[in-house]
Amino acid sequence: MDQPPARSAPPDDLAQSTDRHLVPERVDQARSIPPDRNSRRPNPLESDGGKPLLATRNTYRRENTPQNTRDEAGEQPPPPAEYPQSDGPELPRDRQAVLHVVRMRMLSFDQVARMTYFTAYRTVARRRLRRLRDQGWIDVWQRPVTNGGAPRYAHPTRRALSWGAAVTAAATEGTVLAPIVLRMTPPTPRTPWKPASGVVPLFLAHTEEANDVLIAWLRRSGERVLWLSSWDCPFPGHVEWRAMPQPDYVLVVERTGEAHLVFGEHDRGTETPDVVATKFRTYRAWMETPDIARQIFGFSGFRVFVTVSGKRPERRLAKLVQVARDEGVARFTSFMIAGPDTVPTLTELPPTPMDFTHCRYCETRVPLDAETCPTCGAPTHELRREDLSAELSEPPTRYAAELNHPDLEKTS
Repeated sequence: MDQPPARSAPPDDLAQSTDRHLVPERVDQARSIPPDRNSRRPNPLESDGGKPLLATRNTYRRENTPQNTRDEAGEQPPPPAEYPQSDGPELPRDRQAVLHVVRMRMLSFDQVARMTYFTAYRTVARRRLRRLRDQGWIDVWQRPVTNGGAPRYAHPTRRALSWGAAVTAAATEGTVLAPIVLRMTPPTPRTPWKPASGVVPLFLAHTEEANDVLIAWLRRSGERVLWLSSWDCPFPGHVEWRAMPQPDYVLVVERTGEAHLVFGEHDRGTETPDVVATKFRTYRAWMETPDIARQIFGFSGFRVFVTVSGKRPERRLAKLVQVARDEGVARFTSFMIAGPDTVPTLTELPPTPMDFTHCRYCETRVPLDAETCPTCGAPTHELRREDLSAELSEPPTRYAAELNHPDLEKTS
């Protein structure tokens, strides 16, 4: 049987132009490879067609498609024994990204890119987030959608929560942020969120919009942000028999060299006016007692910043402003309609201080225009103003039972 003729080897110039395999014999050992050729650049070249993240907004539906961020078996995180023994991720901006995810509970890939990787391209943010997932710092949840690319969200793992708590405690120790961060930090590390497959949580829309407001504070307000967090229920229920506020987010900004505490409330029109009025009363009780507020929060005063979204935000905003006036919190409360182009701002507090007096029952400072004592609830409108600041009498002796009280002579 005739054998087919053997193919002759292509010339060297043709092999060098079409061959895609590296031949070790053809590599010049005397030439050294430049360092920047061994790894990817931190940012892609301008010729790759990508757009800077600063020039885009709300593009997560297009950029976070399964084709761009596929979930393969090779991208699963390594076992805990292979984790590098370090104090956090290798790059500084990766460490900042993990801290942002820890302090804000959940962030979409677009929000992390706008918050941390805002000077890079979108592909860089996706690549860094995939690397953080592979190293076990974040978990990725994909929101189910009907059509189009499914948006992806990053939430912290147990390892990230423990590391973030230690870093936050060490960074704020001995600073003005120490009391507020100590009150917000639970005694045990927070439990990682375990999402259900194919189920969208009820808090997702509210959390995402509240985080957008915080990103606007960080990137658009022009204020220097010292602390921000959108933990759910950040404070304990009660401290020293006083109801604690539960804002949607806590913010500390620096203005004219001084730190200012801001409690943020994001309203989507799902709560009744009575629920909002109860929140305002809690804020007013703490605002009317600056001594206790400084002891608990580290700040004698604070601001309340309310953002409104949802259907008919103008109508809802007018209703909330009226509730704030009725509850007496309009003096230190600011309102704004939430939007992608809005810039959050705070109004200046009036320079006139608030006049206080003292309750004769519990020695608590009570403002002159208050109707009840914020601590014991004594109806101050039934007492004369001079009684509020009168000298305290000795408290009556209370006995545990009727058998151990001293014998008293019966009087006719």
